[in-house]
Amino acid sequence: MFIDWATVDWAQVGLLSLIAFIAGFIGSVFSFGNYFIGAILTALFYAALFVVWTYYLQIQYFGGAVTPA
Repeated sequence: MFIDWATVDWAQVGLLSLIAFIAGFIGSVFSFGNYFIGAILTALFYAALFVVWTYYLQIQYFGGAVTPA
């Protein structure tokens, strides 16, 4: 499996990494030391932030949602 690194959308990778970091931070704050609850909350926050970014903000401000290749 060869990856052509020149075709990777690095802005999208960075943005999704930032969304994952924010979701992880929020999940860890609200879990109060329980790692299982923190993992569940992180997944839920990531899903919510991803849907907001993909289906609301990009349509609202950039004219279209990202479509999978």
